[in-house]
Order: sequence, then structure tokens, then C-alpha cells
Amino acid sequence: MCGRSARATRRGRQRSLQLHRSFCGSASSTSAACFRILADRFDGDISSAPTRRWAVTHTSLRRFVFTSLFLIPVLLLPARAFAQDATVTGTITDSTGGVLPGVTITAVHEATGNTFVAVTDEAGGFRLPVRTGVHRITAELPGFATVTRSVDLLVRQTAVLNLQLSPSTVQESVTVTGEAPLIDTVSSTVGANVDPRQMQDLPLNGRNWIDLTMLAPGSRQNTSSDTPMGGAGNFQLNIDGQEVTNNMVQSFGQPKFSRDSIAEFEFVSNRFDASQGRSMRVQINAITKSGTNVPSGTVSGYFRDDRFIAKDFVQNRVLPYQDQQLSFTYGGPIKKDRIHYFANYEYEHNPVTFSHSSPWPSFNFDEKSNNTEKKGGVRVDFQFTSQTRLSFRGNWARVHLPLDPRYSGGATRHPSTGIEVGRQNDNITVNLTQVLGQKTINEIKGGYSGYSWYQDSILRWANHPQAPELTHGSPIINLRGYTVGQAHSFSYQNIKYQPYNIRDDFTYSLDKAGRHDVKLGGEYFRTYDPVWHCTWCQGVYDATGGPPPANIEQIFPVWNNVDSWNLNALNGVIRSYTIGIGNFSVEPIENRVGAWLQDDWAATRKLTLNLGVRYDMSTGMFAEDVVVQPWLNGHRHADKNNVAPRLGFTYAVDQRTVVRGGFGQYFGDNGFSQAHWTNLWSGQVHPVLLNDGRPDFATNPFNGPRPTLEQARALQAQGKYFSSITTSFASPTSQMPYSYQSSIGVQRQIGNVMAVDADYIFVGARHQTVQQDINLAYNPATGINYPFTDRTKKPYASYGWDQVSMSLTEAKDNYQTVQMSFTKRMANRWQASATYSISTDRAWQREPIAPGCQYVFTINPAGNFVCDVPIALHPSLAAQWYDAGVQRNRFTFNGIWELPYAFQLSGLYIFGDNGWATPTTGQDVLATGATSGPTSRVRPTNSPFYSQGALIPWSSFDLSSLSRVDVRLQRKFTVSKRYTFDGILEVFNVFDRTNYGSWVTNEGNARYGQPTDNNNIAFMPRLMQLGFRTTF
Repeated sequence: MCGRSARATRRGRQRSLQLHRSFCGSASSTSAACFRILADRFDGDISSAPTRRWAVTHTSLRRFVFTSLFLIPVLLLPARAFAQDATVTGTITDSTGGVLPGVTITAVHEATGNTFVAVTDEAGGFRLPVRTGVHRITAELPGFATVTRSVDLLVRQTAVLNLQLSPSTVQESVTVTGEAPLIDTVSSTVGANVDPRQMQDLPLNGRNWIDLTMLAPGSRQNTSSDTPMGGAGNFQLNIDGQEVTNNMVQSFGQPKFSRDSIAEFEFVSNRFDASQGRSMRVQINAITKSGTNVPSGTVSGYFRDDRFIAKDFVQNRVLPYQDQQLSFTYGGPIKKDRIHYFANYEYEHNPVTFSHSSPWPSFNFDEKSNNTEKKGGVRVDFQFTSQTRLSFRGNWARVHLPLDPRYSGGATRHPSTGIEVGRQNDNITVNLTQVLGQKTINEIKGGYSGYSWYQDSILRWANHPQAPELTHGSPIINLRGYTVGQAHSFSYQNIKYQPYNIRDDFTYSLDKAGRHDVKLGGEYFRTYDPVWHCTWCQGVYDATGGPPPANIEQIFPVWNNVDSWNLNALNGVIRSYTIGIGNFSVEPIENRVGAWLQDDWAATRKLTLNLGVRYDMSTGMFAEDVVVQPWLNGHRHADKNNVAPRLGFTYAVDQRTVVRGGFGQYFGDNGFSQAHWTNLWSGQVHPVLLNDGRPDFATNPFNGPRPTLEQARALQAQGKYFSSITTSFASPTSQMPYSYQSSIGVQRQIGNVMAVDADYIFVGARHQTVQQDINLAYNPATGINYPFTDRTKKPYASYGWDQVSMSLTEAKDNYQTVQMSFTKRMANRWQASATYSISTDRAWQREPIAPGCQYVFTINPAGNFVCDVPIALHPSLAAQWYDAGVQRNRFTFNGIWELPYAFQLSGLYIFGDNGWATPTTGQDVLATGATSGPTSRVRPTNSPFYSQGALIPWSSFDLSSLSRVDVRLQRKFTVSKRYTFDGILEVFNVFDRTNYGSWVTNEGNARYGQPTDNNNIAFMPRLMQLGFRTTF
């Protein structure tokens, strides 16, 4: 970027940055009282959105309108459609058992009056895609009595409804009573549903609907989160059939939906069919609420305050805390039985406090953050005829965190580490399905699911290396077991993840050697990713060359005034200084395609086979066209060898018992981070300057002015500068991760309202991403790398490279679990469900072998680097299987009881061990240049823990278990026929059980082994919430 365009871009970016800065306190402030967010960015009101954010929102609104106007007419071209959330299938016979073709099957959705019609084929079979909820189903054929059946369907449920018709001379009509079966005789997928009653009435601290996934069998999560589990490619979120997962960074920041907008969802823990992909482990399939024939709405509020909270487990005092949530919904008919709408809006204001508990008292004060979250949406459903339905949904969310909890508070962070975050998502989807005949259905979906965020330091810094373009930030000082300066190395950042998608599902039923329901489909995603990413542009000090100085509090006298920090006083422990120079803006593009064929073959009345195959491919995921010498040549081929076969079966032992199982391959989505990071690395230089002993090294690391990008590249080529790459750098051999999934289990229905199931599950994940410094050579005599400071022994030193942390898709693990569940649906005024699982996970550590090599780098007698000679590596580096320390035992229970006098009691219990962590020493004993990773287990001989062993064992630190009971009591007051008022009292962690979410696991920290602050609501002390819900 150069000339007038570059200057204009920088001026525009500077104006944008000025509109969303925060500064806490004055230069001389050191107390908690000083910590506030000033009005330089918000015109005096932090609750208002930044002016800059309106520009983003305005752009999103234009995108919303454009996408909607484009998608609706395009998808309407085939005409006649409706979205299918559930399916009714079955066979109609006469009293002798003979099949009856030509029977008209009519399903009427009781809430909306929507009507769905099918006609049985020559084998008496039918397949009827319908909505979720209660349906009145009738079977009619001239000369036979009409049969009527009521059935309540959940999302993605396939209910088998076999009916028998008798001659009309015997009876004109027959009403059959009974519920949909609780066991699945059609699909071998291992999953469970959270129904509408659970969605609405269970106690839920924070009201994040994703947290209800913790109640499903197969869940491993204890913490409140936007994701059902961590790790790129391990899950997919699907809302109304649209994939909405933020694949840029799957560890945080998934799209926000109000709890009051989600009707219900399905949690699939193993072996989903071929129509779903891009996940190696689980799928979440949720549907949003829609309007009904009765105009109705809700106004609800939920309020928490520190007057109703117990003492914090770590601080041993009541921390300041508040949370206020207001939610509004309204829906109804535009035209009865035909067109319905539903709209929602929710606002949350959450002032929170972050506490510090370091060994240095002057750093330990509270920081306050006024978090806000706004989200809303609208859905419109059209039914033009009994076979014609169109569904449109749009939603948005805006989140502002003046202090991101990931980087604030605790025992290992200085108050200056705080990062401000703003996030937003905008989602649009249009669903329709053609019913082409008795045997054929075609469904089309299209939409946009964008996610964007910015992150920036809370500190002003007039002397920022990127000034005047950036005016907030601080240098990062990584001490042993403690960090000073902004905790996020790559902020400021402004990232937009913008995927557009279209999908087609074609279903055809035929009878040949049994009944086949064949699904054929494909999907296409095009994703834009404009990024502005400050990659170490503020400068990073590696100050782990010794323990933190005793006078550290004097070195940083004013926590939020960078100019007051005496960095030269740290020269005795500083090992190196790194800074990013270059172009911090890129715009990669990714294209993804998927195709599948699935045959659910009812081979006999008892045996159904689920046969599927899926193909996924992506271009741009690994930045195939980017050049970074000597590894990436810009002409790499995309990974196209991604064919995934799947096989499953269900066998009905009797009407109440089903055995199920199967095996398959499941490709995940590696995310888009490698694409944008590799693009960034290609346009930047990151000089790593070793401490040369000068007394002013910390404040003058270049011993002169900082070079330009061109100068830095020239000096790197001459070997005078050595540049580093530290994360998400694509390998020339990168490929899509996948897993092998298998299961075997049994379902058993008990009576009409209860069921139990038990399954053994194996998931073998392959080609997961692992970070590795590929620019180290190893001494055959010791099996240890040569010190990272000796650049003559770096294999790629001739190219001017220092540390090169490459994302190798070579990691793997084997996860096994036995999971069990019990379900009792609502009957006799109560319902309940429970789950239990016992699990183990073994992970593989590979040797630190560079791409294209057979073994690690060594140096031959001629002084050349070779990688074809085997050597015995140090035990911390050797290839080995190890215990991954995952959660072993987990038990959950939830129930809802309808009590007399319009009271309702509901509650849940969660027990889950938090697994085992592997501590670190906080020191770089083997001189790799890093204090994390496998070698961080190596203890120095002067460690107080050395007598316990020279190497820290894997998963040797027991993270204490979580045990929590949450309860809700509500009372309904009927004001009139149309108006009701519910008073709600909720208590979370009723018994004030001490739950810790974080521990100090760095042996170099004085508080090693002690719990530290964790602001996740899952680990809060006892807390009471007052609420109300008005329905009208």
C-alpha cells in the first residue's frame, strides 16, 4: 500500500480508531476508583454505541436488505415450498395387513393452522415433511373409516406412524390416542433434544441458550460459552438449517441469539448423517420461534445484584456485581393459517468487576467494566397452499466489552493487560422446499452469516510505534509467570468474517428391496475476510531470563501510563525484543463446497441401514496462493481428497427396544485463521533482537531508528535481522482435519413416557492442528535442540528466519466414552431427564519434524543441515501417547414440576470434573525460545519442585470438579383471558458449592497450585435472580 491511497486509508482508519478508544483513569491514578471508561469515544455515554459502529451497522443493514431482496425472488423461482423441521413417515395398511396406496395423509399444525398433505405410494408408504410442534394427522381413503392421530414433534425428529384403516361399514371415523415414540427406529445418529418447555422454564444463569447443551448426553463442557465445545472443526451451529458458525475463530464469538427466540434444538454427539458436515465431533441443530394464529407477545426482565450474592471463592468477599436483562417478543398472523410473523429484541447491561491477586499488593485492585449486549430478529413464514411454504429469518447482535474477561484480572496479569472488545453478527436465511410429488421433495436454503469484531488496548500510548495511526496500546512484557502490558499480542485488530451460502437438499423415496429415503444435495460458501491486524506492532519483550525483579512495583509505578515504566531496569532478565513491521491489512477469500448422498434404507420391518457418503473441499483455507520463502511457493493445490463414507444401522428388537450403531468418517472445518494469518505473515517482517547487553537495550533495541518494511526485508536477506512467525502459519502439507466416529448402543422405551439409552462412542481425530517451531536443529548427543540464540545452528538462518511456528495438521487423539441418558416427557405434571458419561482421551505428541523431513534437523560432519538421520530425542520431545486430561465423569439432571396453585418448580444439577492440567515451569530450560509447549515441562535443577522429577508428568494437576444446583420457582397470575404475569425467583449454585474455574499452573509463579479469579458465571458463588414474564 503506497501513495495517496495508503495515506487516505490510514487517515480513514485513524478516524475509525478514534471513535472507539477507551482510557481508564489519569496518568497518575493507581486506585480502583480511577478505573472508568471516559467519554472520548462515546460522547459521554458508554451505553451508547460508538459512532464508528454505526458505519458498520449501516453497512450490515445494506447487506441485510440486498441479500434479502436477492435471495427471496431467486429461491421463489422454482415456486411452491416450505421448510421442513421434522418428518412423519409410515405405512398405511388395512385390517388384513395389506398395504393401501392412494391414502391421503393430512397434517394440520395446531398452532398456526398450516396444512401439509401427502398421498401413500403403491407400497402404502408416505413421507411428510412438517413443522415442529403438535399436529393433528388424518388418514383418508374412500370406503374406509378416517383415522385421526395427534403427534408432538421435535426438531429433526422422524416419527414413524403406521396406521390401520378399517372399512367404513364398521365405523365412520377412528381417533387413535398415543404419543410419538421416544426411541428412533429410523436413524442411528446419537443425539438428544432440548424441548420448548426446557428452553423456556429451566433456570439458566445468563440466559445463554447454548449453555443448555450442557444437559445433553455427550456434552463435555462445564463453562458458560458461545460454543458447545472448544477447538476448530469440532462443532457446527445450525439455525433453521443455516450454518452460522464463526469459522474464523471458533474459540469465541459465535452469533448471539436471544433465548426467547430459540424454540428448541437438537444436540448430536456422534455420527450425524451425510447431509451434515464440517465438524469432527458434534452438531447443534436449532430452530427459531415463529408466529401462530393467536397474536401474542411477552415482556420479561431478569435482575441480579451483589446484595443477593455470596462471597467470591477466591477473594473471600462479595464482589460488586449487577446484571439487568430485558426481553421483548411479539408474533401473530398476517393472514390466518397462511402468513405468520415473530419478532424479538433483548438488551443486557452487565457491570462486572475484575480482581487481581498477584504477589505484588500495589497491582491488586479491582477493575470495572460495563458490558452491554443487544440482539434481535424477525421471522416470517408463508404458506401459500398445503404444499407451499417459505420461511425468512433475519437477526443481529451487538456486544461491547470494555474489558474482555479473557485478558482481565487474576494472579498472572497486571492491570494494564486489559483489552476492549466490540463484536457483532448479522444473519439472514431464506428456506423453502418443493414438494414435487408423492416421493420427491426439494429444499433450498440461502443466506448470509457475518461476524465481525474489534479489539484494542485500554491504555493510551502517545509513543506507540505505529503512531499516529494507533494511539492505544502498550509494549508487552512477558515475565516468568506474569504479564505486564496488553495481554493480547495482536491488538489493535478489526476483523470481518463474511460468508454467503446456498444449499439444496433433494429427497426421493422408493420401494425396492425395502423402502429407501434417499437424500442428495450440495452446498456452496463464499467467504470474504477483510482484516486489519496489529501483529506485534507494539513490541514484545521476552523477560523470562530470570525471576521478576524484587522492585517490580517501582519499575511500573503508574499502571496505566506507559511512559512512566522503567523498562531498562528489566535488562537483566530480558532475553529478546520482537516487533512487527509491514502491512497489517489483508483480504483473503475462501470458497467451500460440499456434496452428499444418504440412503436410509428400511431393509426389513426391523432393520434400517443408514448409508451415506459426503465430499468437502475448500480453496483458500490454507492460503494456497501465498508466497513465503522457502516453504510456500504460491502454487499449492487445495486439499481435495476428502471423501467420507458413513454406515449406520438400527435394529428394532421389539416395539420398545432398538439397537443402534455404526461407523463413519467426518471432515472438520479448520477455520479461516490460517488463511488470514499466512497472508499477514507474507507482508510483514518481525525482527527478533537478542539482548546485546547495552544499558538502554529495552528502550532502544535497534540502537537507532526502527527500520521501514523495505529496510527490514533487506537487512533480513543480509542476515542482519532475523524475523519470526509465531502462530497459524500454514504448512505446505496442510490438510483438512477429520475424525473416525463409531458407536454401538441400545434404546429402550419404558411405558409411554419414559426411555433410557446407553452408547459406547469412539472418536479418533486425525490431522488436527499443532504449532511447532520448525527452525530448530538438534544435537544427536543430547537429543536436545541447539539454543535458539545460536543462529548459526538454525536450518533456515540463511533466509533470515528466527522462530518459525508453523501450523502442522499432524496432531491426533483417541476419545472414548460410555454415555447414558434417561428421559421422562411431561406427564402427570412433571418431566425430567438425566445423563451420565465416563470418558478417556489419549493424545499423540509427534516429534518436532519439519515438513518434507523424515526426522528432526541435525548437522552432518560437513556442516550441512539434514533431516534423514534418526536420533534419540529428549523425553519431553519424543513421540508418545499421553493422557490428555479430559473430563472423566459427568452427571446432569434437570426437571420441571407443575405444582398446585399455579406454581412451577424447575431445577438442574451439573457435576463434571474439570479434568487434569499439565503444569509448566515458566522457564525455557532447553532454550527453545518459548516458555510453553512440550519443553515447558522440563524443570531447571534449581526448581523447588525438582526433587519431584526433572520432567513434569502429563496431566498431573487435578482441577477440582464442578458441582452446581440451580433452581427456579415461578408463580403464574392470570390477569385476564389474554394477560398473565409470572413472578420468577431463581437461585444459582443453591448450596454455595466452592467451584473454581482457573488455577495457577505455572511453577514459576509464587501462587502456584492456588485457584485464581475466573469470571465465568458457571463458577460464581450462590446468586439470586429476580424476574418476571408478562404474556399478552
